[in-house]
Amino acid sequence: MFALVAGVFALSLEPTEVAQRSPAVDGIWIPVDRTGEVVRVDAATGRVTARVPVADDDSQLAVGETAEELVAIDRRTGVLSTIDRALHRVERRLDTGIRDAAYIDVVAGGIAVGDGTATVTVNAAADAVAPLSDIGRYRSLVVDDGGATGATADGVTTLGPAGADVRAAGVTAPAVVRVGAEVLWSDGRTVRDLDAEERSCVATPPGREADWAGGPSGLVAAVGRDTTTVEIVDTMQGGCHSVSLAAPGTTLGPPVVALGVVFVPEPSAGLVHIID
Repeated sequence: MFALVAGVFALSLEPTEVAQRSPAVDGIWIPVDRTGEVVRVDAATGRVTARVPVADDDSQLAVGETAEELVAIDRRTGVLSTIDRALHRVERRLDTGIRDAAYIDVVAGGIAVGDGTATVTVNAAADAVAPLSDIGRYRSLVVDDGGATGATADGVTTLGPAGADVRAAGVTAPAVVRVGAEVLWSDGRTVRDLDAEERSCVATPPGREADWAGGPSGLVAAVGRDTTTVEIVDTMQGGCHSVSLAAPGTTLGPPVVALGVVFVPEPSAGLVHIID
């Protein structure tokens, strides 16, 4: 059964908290909407080791990362920035044409951005944006080498060379999430695999509008856009937990899951909550 160990603590993301550390230290990149930056948190110490301005203050940022690249998008404007992780600076910016983006998914060799009515793939190195056909209506999406899996308002579908395959029909407002090499989906009450096998519960439904994130360790985190709690799901061992992070009325940012730890930004306070 999943257990919340060690605890929850909040780390200030104000500039005075920056630690002068080597870029070689493993870290997690987290968006900070209030300052329009992405910051690098040392996973071992919880200290901020770098910050890169990518947008205006009070933006709505999302971050995606692979071994090859780090990108950030301002979800309101659709401007995507690629970031040099060694030099801590923006390499290039590209307008994706997507406004009020609902999701960004980044894998080796591709970036997908969508707003629920249109989805595009981005080749940042070539400054190229192309429509991704037949999947504009997806509320959330994860892509891979062979195709994509998307969630609509009423179901989950996988898309590949052979066409579309409906995996879950009649499910209201599901979400899809990448967990290591797997793609899982949730109806807000349970987390399941693409064969509909239940992998774990969800303690408290995060609502129809929520940001989901998964990590290779099997953890999934969800933050409702009108809630102040994070739902943590252990898809490997089973079990779930709901953690309250802020006062009612506070807006939390999209969660990040890495190295078995959940990071949840609180943009208005310049904090990131770390659930270990």
